Amino acid sequence: MALIKINAVIEHSNRYLLVKRCPEDGGYWQTVTGGVEPNENLLYAVRREVQEETGLTDLSIDENPIHYFTWQKNDNDLIEIAYLCHTTQDTVHLSIEHTEFTWADKQEAEAIVEKPNNKVVIQKANLLGKSAEPTLKRPDISIKLIVRCGDEAFMLFHPSSGHHDFPGGRMEWGESFDETLKRELKEELDYDITKEPKFIYVWNYVAEDKSRHTVHIYYLLTVAEKPHPVSSEGAELHWLPKDYFYKKDEELANKIFGD
Repeated sequence: MALIKINAVIEHSNRYLLVKRCPEDGGYWQTVTGGVEPNENLLYAVRREVQEETGLTDLSIDENPIHYFTWQKNDNDLIEIAYLCHTTQDTVHLSIEHTEFTWADKQEAEAIVEKPNNKVVIQKANLLGKSAEPTLKRPDISIKLIVRCGDEAFMLFHPSSGHHDFPGGRMEWGESFDETLKRELKEELDYDITKEPKFIYVWNYVAEDKSRHTVHIYYLLTVAEKPHPVSSEGAELHWLPKDYFYKKDEELANKIFGD
């Protein structure tokens, strides 16, 4: 699987906490980030990383992410998911990973951080913090599993809509990516994942009328023998050749079949 990281944008009195990494790790300013441990709840990971790196324990976390982005480090794929947090504390005790900290307003914070994605999360945090709309919409996160056997992969065909789709579904509050995959596959197909799938792709879908916004995260499971689970939702399981996928989406097909 891809490495999953959290990004905590911590607000206190309309100012954001920035920390400076130690010189051997780049020496740049950023918001608080950290890795998610296997099967760890994302919100728990935010709370744990913030406490480990800053000593802050009084933390309120908005449960829906404000931004996500993907990047690579040492040939590893990473997904970084940003959350807006609030604290009443302003005393920070840094871990050995950082050398300095500062509380900065939005303009100062954008000028201090160096990474473009960090500038974006601060912009989004600022918009959310100032919004008077109590039900501000944020993207859903959907986890999808692609099962490949040789030169084929299966999809579910839904007769009611006439469309194919990969099994999977929306991440529920408090779930890890692994937990979402296992739950959705069990609910839809009574199918148990027996080995760890690999992260391969992210698709940011926004409907033309802006009525829907979903971040689809795709994982690939390669198997030696074709499973034939039965859908509990009336869908038909179709094993489709790789040519089908290349006609639909060449970039995704290369992720699935490019060995």
